[in-house]
Amino acid sequence: MKLKIYTTARSGYPEVPDLKRNVICALNVKWRKVRRYAAIAFGPLLASVMSINGSDVHWLMGLSFPSLTYRMLGRKPIVLDIDDPDFSKPPHPLLFDGRVVKVVVPTSQIREGMARLYRIRSKDIEVVPNGVDVNLFRPTPIPSEKKVLYYGTLEPHRSSLLIKVIEEVCKRDKEVKFIVVGGAPTWLKAHLNSAGLRDRVALPGFVPHDELPRWLERARVCLLPQHRSLGRGGSLKLLEYMSSGRPVVATDVDESYPVKEAGAGLVVPVDPEAVAEAVLKVLSDEPLAERLAARGVEYARKFTWEKSVDRYVEVFNEVVEGS
Repeated sequence: MKLKIYTTARSGYPEVPDLKRNVICALNVKWRKVRRYAAIAFGPLLASVMSINGSDVHWLMGLSFPSLTYRMLGRKPIVLDIDDPDFSKPPHPLLFDGRVVKVVVPTSQIREGMARLYRIRSKDIEVVPNGVDVNLFRPTPIPSEKKVLYYGTLEPHRSSLLIKVIEEVCKRDKEVKFIVVGGAPTWLKAHLNSAGLRDRVALPGFVPHDELPRWLERARVCLLPQHRSLGRGGSLKLLEYMSSGRPVVATDVDESYPVKEAGAGLVVPVDPEAVAEAVLKVLSDEPLAERLAARGVEYARKFTWEKSVDRYVEVFNEVVEGS
């Protein structure tokens, strides 16, 4: 069976040799800001090539391309991978295209949301959990310095609570410092400056995925400061936090369920004071931090990319046999 990945995604892609032998990434663009324009410029050309290349399955990672691109793909069956849907927006038309025989999502919460909101049959939605590269995200000793790490999106559903937590923690403990990895918006930088906290928060900006472990090594606690559930289930960063041997403090939202399931951190109400109190507790209680970290490492080992890929191959074979 010959597979093709038709994607603009690169960061975090499962680097598994058995899969890579059968997969070609049609648009391997590293820089996120360039991907959108590359998809628009080259999508139709790539689709026309793929439609005549003899592959058995088209594996589409996300919905980045213009509608014209999808129309040019021909009649081969499609496995559509949806990692992070936005249920507040209308569904993409491709979800209801007859060529899409399987939709793959990382959590049961997303499957339930799609079945309920989009009326997609549950049997057509496969749950393949996110994996973690346990060779890249390896446990390291928890440092003694009081540093708290968050990385990922700084959209309002995370950053609005994060900034309040930073203020509350810094007010209570003058030694704590934060590392916030991601594209920090101008308002966040301005807020830190006006609050006199700029020297307490490192903002390295966007960091390539394979360089994240060196930032994790500096952290004593890792955060998921989300102020509302998005109905998506587990976050990939939580597996990476846990695989790296870091205790987690998370708010009680759908996305924090891996922390609850693993017992790898403190899950608290969506309240900056509650989050700050939990952060300070883990920072100051070394035996607690070590227990939480050990549980996280054990849990993360159940979710390697190799196991995820085994399930993907089963899905592809089912699609080919049924076509």
